[in-house]
Amino acid sequence: MKILIASIPAAGHLNPLLSIATLMVQYGHEVAVQVSEDLRPAVESAGHRFLSEIPNAQTSAGYYFETYPERMQKSPGMEMTGYDLVHFFARNIAAQSASLKMALYDFPADLILADSIYWGTLPMLVGPRDKRPAIAHLGISVVNLGSGKNIPMRTDETPEQREAELQLRKRFMLQPAQQAVNAALASLGYPALPCPILEAMTELPDLYLHPGIESFEYPDSNSKVRYIGALPTPVGQPTLPEWWQHLDPTNCQPRLRPGHRPRARCARWQGRRDHHRYHRRAASRVHSCCHPLQRPHRLIPALRADHAGDRPPHH
Repeated sequence: MKILIASIPAAGHLNPLLSIATLMVQYGHEVAVQVSEDLRPAVESAGHRFLSEIPNAQTSAGYYFETYPERMQKSPGMEMTGYDLVHFFARNIAAQSASLKMALYDFPADLILADSIYWGTLPMLVGPRDKRPAIAHLGISVVNLGSGKNIPMRTDETPEQREAELQLRKRFMLQPAQQAVNAALASLGYPALPCPILEAMTELPDLYLHPGIESFEYPDSNSKVRYIGALPTPVGQPTLPEWWQHLDPTNCQPRLRPGHRPRARCARWQGRRDHHRYHRRAASRVHSCCHPLQRPHRLIPALRADHAGDRPPHH
């Protein structure tokens, strides 16, 4: 099976995809990775084939920050995030879509696998199904991040406060992003989205892979979401910090060694502890069963061996 991997130009989005790329190669599949030129070294150092985007794609984060300095005038939070959704993610749809089509001529993939905020697949997803390969997206944070549907009610929050926050989210993020994406699709000759943009990556692809366990997420009836557990660490990643060896596995608290005085817990330590505790728990949940990525044809029924002769045209 040929797998084309696509990512936005961010290491935190690319690295999980490279983990899957390595697994796929180990099980005999052919993989190529398309991302902006500044991340070519990360792809090639992991041992994978790099595919360039179209000339002058201008999808890199560096280009974005240089071209839109007014971003820094936006308030951190919803206003800045909404600005990014419009001027970075939606603006890149045309270049990313053209890049994918160019890649498919040289690398006729059976599957496109992209991160969960890579919107370059949207033209294919709203277009005719028989004109594209299978498409899956990989989660890089909570399911449907930014949609507002995965935010727990605060203990001191009133229904009026929650509704006011939802209206702010619609004003600064959801409505501008929806309009920008639909405008980008229309400019390419495609119909508008049939669902909210920040839920589209779980609704529209053939499959959505989430590197975690279901009990860490809010209930979701979407049958396309498949929880696959913790991913292996990509090649070349930093080693675990020294204090990792001194964690108490029963409660993830540091064990004091002779001569060591207790230290005040800082936010950075707390974040690292929570990160590694997440992966320990996720790994323990999936340890007793075969990793689903070892059976890629079961992840997407359309790619089972008995359908191998029915692969749709890509262009």
